[in-house]
Amino acid sequence: MARNFSSEEHKAGLTLVVKPIDDPDRPVDAEQFLQAATKWLASLSSFASGSGLHVRWEIAELKRSSALLEVIPVDIRTGIIANSVAKDWKRIVKEIETTGIPPKDLNSTTIRDMEQFSSTANGLSVVISAGEDPTVQPITVSTQKRLKEAIGALPSDEYIQEGTIRGRLAVLNSWNPEERWFRLRIPLAPEKQVRCAYADEGLISDLGDTFEKLVDVTGLLHYKKDEIWPSVIEVRSIRKLPELSLSEFLTMMRPIPTPDGMDSVKYIRSLRDGE
Repeated sequence: MARNFSSEEHKAGLTLVVKPIDDPDRPVDAEQFLQAATKWLASLSSFASGSGLHVRWEIAELKRSSALLEVIPVDIRTGIIANSVAKDWKRIVKEIETTGIPPKDLNSTTIRDMEQFSSTANGLSVVISAGEDPTVQPITVSTQKRLKEAIGALPSDEYIQEGTIRGRLAVLNSWNPEERWFRLRIPLAPEKQVRCAYADEGLISDLGDTFEKLVDVTGLLHYKKDEIWPSVIEVRSIRKLPELSLSEFLTMMRPIPTPDGMDSVKYIRSLRDGE
């Protein structure tokens, strides 16, 4: 059953109005409206999440004329209306349009979602209003331009460094000379397989000899932000490692001295927890 919001609760709402730009009195195309509304809600959701709020967006009003949609953010855990989201979201859109610089605490996902929403305004009149604020925020060509500039200024989500990583050669594709690659399975993360691309034909025989064997792969390691393992490796060289029996492995193991008053379990936990 739909919830009836009071006039006070509507002050926390955000309203999207979409009209054809060439004839505001003509009904807007349903597909265009749904696309704009979907991307608008995505940008609102990522903004609320980035602000530390877990909310659901409840429909407070939906009108056929002018294709109007009003939503109100409600805290998922408490059921209380999140009053700050509407004003903050509108303020940030205005700030980006004015300065071209997003707030430092605004995450990159929200900026990209905002840009995706603004792109739906092509050929449409799209305006946003927040609660009881009488001024509306139109999505203009300037808004689109500024959001694209903001995305262009974002730091890269990927970084590259020279390095070596150890794993087992899991999947081999060497028959296509234009796209030679294999997958490396990481022993410490068995579910993780890293795509390794190479151009040196001389590596083909080495790969055949090392299939399912433990190897060191050296080259350019491509890392995505906040991920431990590389997503792609541009391979320069491969080194096959000797397979050790259990007795050989145990022979190579060296005892680790533990601090006074600390047993091995506590010491390992202290290393793990950074104590």
